[in-house]
Amino acid sequence: MKVIFDRSAFHDHFDLLKGSPLLQLAKERKVLVHHTAMFLEETLKRQGAKARDELRRQWPFLQSICNGGWFKPLLDSPTT
Repeated sequence: MKVIFDRSAFHDHFDLLKGSPLLQLAKERKVLVHHTAMFLEETLKRQGAKARDELRRQWPFLQSICNGGWFKPLLDSPTT
């Protein structure tokens, strides 16, 4: 199964996702988690001390589940 997260999935549900089997499934490659440039941009552009603290708390988990690499939309793929 391939998963692409939107930043909003982590706004109110981060602890739920962190406590779920997601990390283990990603380590076992049963779930492939892809991050997108938009996801990274939305994550990093959050401002304010509270947002930075939250990002510091979430970032190690976000890195650890990204086992599918960067998602590249099909429209960017060369045609054959």
